[in-house]
Amino acid sequence: MLVSFIGVGIAIITNALLVNLSQNSSVSGTQQGALALEHAESGAENAILRLLRDPYYTGEVLTVGSGTVTTTVTGSSPSTIISSAVVGQFKKTITVIIDDSNNQLNIISWKEQ
Repeated sequence: MLVSFIGVGIAIITNALLVNLSQNSSVSGTQQGALALEHAESGAENAILRLLRDPYYTGEVLTVGSGTVTTTVTGSSPSTIISSAVVGQFKKTITVIIDDSNNQLNIISWKEQ
């Protein structure tokens, strides 16, 4: 009878550990996806600031924490900013269209792809 109880106990503990490990990997993936989105948004905001200072800015590659952000700027008034961030296996991209006319910077569009 003792052996039966020990067997059931081991089965319950093993099952609980497997469920816990599965949930941890799912949460980690969700966090990496959210972090990639935050990095992509930061890259777009950085590009807007740099364009305000230098109208000839064309983009750059930045290392942010555990991810990489690649920003490119094309066109002029309106300009298109594409900011892509990769964190782990997750990639998020933000596309921003801005217009710089009459010495004012206006964001026409901001979308996640």
